[in-house]
Amino acid sequence: LDGFAQLRTQHDTLGEAEVVAAYQHAHETLVQSVTRHELQHRFDYREGTFESAPAALTGTLLPLDAGAALDANERVIVAELSAYCAAMADGPLTKTELALLTRHVLGLGEARRQEARAAGFLLSELDTALFPREPILGDRPLHHAARAERLLGQPTARLRSTLRTLWERWFGRALPRMRPAR
Repeated sequence: LDGFAQLRTQHDTLGEAEVVAAYQHAHETLVQSVTRHELQHRFDYREGTFESAPAALTGTLLPLDAGAALDANERVIVAELSAYCAAMADGPLTKTELALLTRHVLGLGEARRQEARAAGFLLSELDTALFPREPILGDRPLHHAARAERLLGQPTARLRSTLRTLWERWFGRALPRMRPAR
């Protein structure tokens, strides 16, 4: 068959120990990142984070008064903001998570409306925090893409530190660090 020899060569290459080890490392790192995101959801629900509007998110992300009850849509927006921000601040794939979140606000792939609202807010707030003298203003896809490009060029440690500060300001407590159980 045409291409069979090439397929056999590629199969042999993909089976090499170094390639398998690299794949397993990438897979485990992605699983850790998703786990961090999902654990934040569980923590937030346990702590009652979504029962009422956090004061620092009212008038900006949420058109509500502080302490007002959140409807189902607003709960999802706040939940995704918390989980994405926490996973980027405390997880292994800060820039990958940032790029994945940006997809939602740009309408790429299977973008979801609530994640898009959370993404737009997070990108704007992170950009303003890191570049207070020259924030990118506007709420169009072009503005979000420009923010994402600029943010992805920042050192990971700087992003993580700023994301942690933002999360703690928005939710009024220390961001819990997730560590594997022993």
